[in-house]
Amino acid sequence: MVEKKESTPIKATANEEEKKTKEVEKLSWEGVEKCLAENSISGNALAIIETEKIFSKVLDRANFPGRDINQKILSLKSVITNHNELLRVRKIYTKLIESTSPGFDLENLDIRKILAIYYKAIEDINDFNQTGGNLLKKVKIRSNAFYSSLKNNAKKISIGVLLFFFIIFILDSTKIGNNIATLFITISHFIFSWILFTVLLIGGIIIIIVGSVFYFENRKKKRQLRVED
Repeated sequence: MVEKKESTPIKATANEEEKKTKEVEKLSWEGVEKCLAENSISGNALAIIETEKIFSKVLDRANFPGRDINQKILSLKSVITNHNELLRVRKIYTKLIESTSPGFDLENLDIRKILAIYYKAIEDINDFNQTGGNLLKKVKIRSNAFYSSLKNNAKKISIGVLLFFFIIFILDSTKIGNNIATLFITISHFIFSWILFTVLLIGGIIIIIVGSVFYFENRKKKRQLRVED
């Protein structure tokens, strides 16, 4: 008699979530097809908007680095094979939602080609999530996200650097500034001489305790193996 294997609650929950996700995506794509079936400019516009919503949901669920959708897309150059095309069709989407005229100039555009570009990008993201991606791609995603964030914050960083040097100049040029600088130096000496020492000491004690636990656990296992032999 073959025993029936019962799935664990965790696996069951994961399968249910995956099933729900697929059902939601199926319903969403059905909504896009209904919009296209209208065969009108407004229907085409709604199809693009609905497809963008699906893409956004997939991107959010993937949990890629980036504060917003634009930063996340920029970080995925090594994942999305049609990255440049995706950027181009998203510009169409942006113009569409910012336009006062529904559908604006969609008459001369191949709507199904636009949606196919979105679909390919979604497919690439899902494939990456299923396979887990290799280490090189993960490093590229992180580095692209960091570069994008740095580029977007370049103005704030420049202002911060200028402000820092201006404060140094004020502290060096005035008597009050010199007093403040002396106070900061005294505080920093206190932090690095006592607080940092305390933190390092506590860290060292924790490392010794954890190391001792592992050491005695290994000895215990070795003794058990010897007894069994």
